[in-house]
Amino acid sequence: MVADIKRTTLSVEYFCSEGDALWHTDEIDLINRTLLELEKIGIAYRKHYINGFVMRWASAYPIYSLDYRAHVAVIKRYLDRFFEPFHIRPGGTFPV
Repeated sequence: MVADIKRTTLSVEYFCSEGDALWHTDEIDLINRTLLELEKIGIAYRKHYINGFVMRWASAYPIYSLDYRAHVAVIKRYLDRFFEPFHIRPGGTFPV
């Protein structure tokens, strides 16, 4: 995708719902947010950033089973039975 072998392309996904605040965030603000997050975790640095763009896809991950809720319920019951319920801690980390 990139003609210069000293450069690379990086794709980042944000999961949101069509119509929510993240969905309506300005493209420049999303790119700045992404650069900040990538810098925080040490993957990429703003000083190396060349160009970016935002693509929004509604329903990018469709559900293929009409009775998916029943299948998810089975998984939830299993996890609740054998594991402490999972909760996302402030900052987005999972319990270890």
